Amino acid sequence: MVLERMTGSAAPGMTGVMYLFASAVFAFGLGYAWAAADLARNRAIIRLAVYGKIGAFLAGLAATLWGGASVQALIGGSFDLVIAVLFVLVLRQTAPAQA
Repeated sequence: MVLERMTGSAAPGMTGVMYLFASAVFAFGLGYAWAAADLARNRAIIRLAVYGKIGAFLAGLAATLWGGASVQALIGGSFDLVIAVLFVLVLRQTAPAQA
């Protein structure tokens, strides 16, 4: 199982955790797509996504440093940091005009 390789240990109910993780990724991805459809109205939601993605990366980094997760998990979690940077770039490029 992928999550077992990422965390380095097996746990009961890992299949359920994998389905929960996949459904959360799908739901957030759908939400990001809807927010991107109208950047002018949804800037606050995208900013919140930046904070969430940075927080997810920092949580993975802390778990890796404290031995709760493997380096492979941190590599996977680094995609959250990449997405956060892309969101920041989109926000900067589409900044509303100053009145």
